Amino acid sequence: MPKMQVYLPAELYERVKARGDAFNVSSVLQRALEETLEELDRREALDAAIRAYESEHGRISAKEVAMQEAADRAAARRPRLHRGRRKRRAA
Repeated sequence: MPKMQVYLPAELYERVKARGDAFNVSSVLQRALEETLEELDRREALDAAIRAYESEHGRISAKEVAMQEAADRAAARRPRLHRGRRKRRAA
């Protein structure tokens, strides 16, 4: 497996060294890099999709963005669970 040198601020280095036995530093850094690269890939794909849409349909307006945000918020709302009234016990 190829190696890469990573530079850390002194304070972070000391904190990592103090807890070095509690976790695998390489694994943590690999996961963090994977997550960062996946996020960059998603953003690039979104940018490409927007460019493709705008090249076909024209620039997306602020009104269209607002309408989509409202639709997304509405779709994200979770329905409240129906809660029946509690039955009171007879004393």
